Amino acid sequence: MKSLFYFHMRIESAAQLGAIMRETRVAQKIPLLDLAQVLNTSHTLLRRQEHGESTKALEVLFATMKQLGIEMHIELPPDVSIDTAGLAGGLRRNSRARP
Repeated sequence: MKSLFYFHMRIESAAQLGAIMRETRVAQKIPLLDLAQVLNTSHTLLRRQEHGESTKALEVLFATMKQLGIEMHIELPPDVSIDTAGLAGGLRRNSRARP
């Protein structure tokens, strides 16, 4: 059964997407190293994504979506609650949340 409340946000940049991924991972208490191991990738790559470091491919993707009028919206798992203040522009610089 779906939760009656769910987080809804339009994603317009790699920074916003990365911030949401990080906040969700932290809310689920998943260490970055563990996630990297499960995904068979480096924790450095995941950290860069979470901090909104864009690649040319992501820049083109978001520019294309904007040009075509396509919107990306996300829905978080029902057991995840995050503070949405400051997420509109991406990751807060003073955020030190872990794991």
